[in-house]
Amino acid sequence: MNKLLTTLVVVATLLAPKLQAQLSLSSGPYTEQEIRTLLGNDRTITIPDFSLVELNGDWNLKTLGPITIVIKGSGCIVFSGYGDNAERMRLAQGSSIIIEEGNANPFALLGTGISEQRRIKIGDDWYKEKHFQDIIDGFGVSSLLPIQLAYFRAKRKEGKVQLNWSTEVEINNAYFEIEYSTDGKDFKSIAYIEGAGTSTKALFYDFQHKAPVAGINYYRLKQTDFDEAYSYSDIVSVEINKETASRVKVFPNPVVDRFSITHDSKEEIGQVELFSLLGQRIVRSWTQAQASYTLPNSLLPGQYILRIQAGAKEWIEQIVVR
Repeated sequence: MNKLLTTLVVVATLLAPKLQAQLSLSSGPYTEQEIRTLLGNDRTITIPDFSLVELNGDWNLKTLGPITIVIKGSGCIVFSGYGDNAERMRLAQGSSIIIEEGNANPFALLGTGISEQRRIKIGDDWYKEKHFQDIIDGFGVSSLLPIQLAYFRAKRKEGKVQLNWSTEVEINNAYFEIEYSTDGKDFKSIAYIEGAGTSTKALFYDFQHKAPVAGINYYRLKQTDFDEAYSYSDIVSVEINKETASRVKVFPNPVVDRFSITHDSKEEIGQVELFSLLGQRIVRSWTQAQASYTLPNSLLPGQYILRIQAGAKEWIEQIVVR
């Protein structure tokens, strides 16, 4: 760390000299040639607050001579890629990287590879990704979620629950999980959706829960990054109309091996489906009205969801199998 701080000159803005002729970069990927063209005779590259600048390929800027890179506010520079394909930045001896005092982004310098990946070279010295956090921690910056979630919404749609969410920025985002609860306390994962890794543009996601229960259904979004750190969204809920659900009756319930259905619709039952509580379809072969419906022999005891359709009507019923 001592060598890092003496060679890679990272100083607080309050201690830095007044910077002249700056190139300010907005969010997005930049190639080495684009940086060279934009920089011109300037000696300083500034990453403004809220900007996420990605290396598009290696940046070998050594021939430009000593330059300064200033990362302001919650700005960051992203190094992506793995192994020999890792994107790297090479600067001339005497160059410096300044993380502005009070920067609120622990990912001001971020790699999506492994901690031993070599990312920055100043003069003849390489610095590994594992050093980045040491640099940032030295300025006592606060934590920031690896994603900026624009919204997470749930709404009822034809007896199912439609979930939608959007991110404005994703940093090191591995995947999302949809977690579900019938009481708002005990949650189970019902879906896995891959994240975008690192992205600076708005992205949109959706998932449909096909087997909600009558009453209030609760959902939350769990986000996990490549370092296995995770965070949760706020909980959202959707109520499935109990009055509508009460117009159908499944008996006997609990069920041993078969059950019957009565309902108040003038239409005949067109389809009966069986789901686990996690929304996995188990039976989709009951496609016409029957005096009774036989459960699969392999079905384990527990709670399940029936979705019953008769004409334009649809009911969701929870059953217990013994």
